[in-house]
Amino acid sequence: MCKDFTGQGTNSCSSPLCHCPFRPTNRPWLVQYFRTLNPSISLRTGPDPQARLHLDSNGTWQWLRRPRPSEMLEVKRVLEGVGLHAVNEYPGYLEEGFRPYDPIELLQLTEEKVCRGDARKYTDFYCVGVYGGISTGYLVGCCLRCVFCWVNMSRDFPDRYGRFYTPDQVAERLITNARQRRVSKLRLSGGEPTLGKDHLLSVLDRIDGRGFTFILETNGIPLGHDPDYALALAEYRDVHVRVSLKAGNAAGFEARTGARGEYWELPFRAIERLMRAGVSFHVAAMTDPRLMPAEERRSLVRRLREMGYEDFFEEERCDPYQTSVLRLRAAGFQLF
Repeated sequence: MCKDFTGQGTNSCSSPLCHCPFRPTNRPWLVQYFRTLNPSISLRTGPDPQARLHLDSNGTWQWLRRPRPSEMLEVKRVLEGVGLHAVNEYPGYLEEGFRPYDPIELLQLTEEKVCRGDARKYTDFYCVGVYGGISTGYLVGCCLRCVFCWVNMSRDFPDRYGRFYTPDQVAERLITNARQRRVSKLRLSGGEPTLGKDHLLSVLDRIDGRGFTFILETNGIPLGHDPDYALALAEYRDVHVRVSLKAGNAAGFEARTGARGEYWELPFRAIERLMRAGVSFHVAAMTDPRLMPAEERRSLVRRLREMGYEDFFEEERCDPYQTSVLRLRAAGFQLF
């Protein structure tokens, strides 16, 4: 018999009929805890017999199914009440009633999952028609949880997607695809390219000056957090940065990205640093009126003008990609 939530039994399971989290083919929802007190704790989170946790010998609580937010909050309350403290909880897409997260902590957690030395996780390399034709590396991992995001589920579950590529491999694939399709632009898309700073700069080292324009699409969080990032990008002559703003105030930022509202100004700080460093860039923003109220948009535009930004302002609309619809509905937004 496999180990159940009472802490009895074994730590493994080989039964083909069992659905417990110790069966290797299962993918339970994991919550990691430091076991500082009694490790033998029984937890049942509700009347649903599947709403329970298993505790393994490493102190990992494993759900039989993905828990609801109310169950997560109750379990955290009980565990922390007896001296167990959560670590490395990795958030997926937002659900109604979500608890805002620290985007810098998420940045660091994501880098641990998608970076290995100077290598970074990617799922694909291809060319698409945007920007008049561009060679693209589709990478894994982001530090925001925007409800309107179109990216596949690798954003929310980076452990399950992609493989690691070195800067040499990335540059070679980007350039080879560009030459085959006769396009002159390159980019990294899907995840947040500025995670894994060493990897990105190493990729740029290998493509700068080779006749291509590199478009760096970013949410601005890492650039706003790291005071030296914009200066590093200024060393490359063929880079153009696209900073994508998600909100015009703290409340909108928290509601649509899930990140704590106090961090809403980091992308604006990134813009200021890019301006001072002399980096080529432009600003985009998700100003779809179904998501951003008119007054918030006016506030965003006013803030850019006050900063001295008067260049191209790209306004985005939310399209009904399958993943966008899923994330919007899970978070309580009914756009489609």
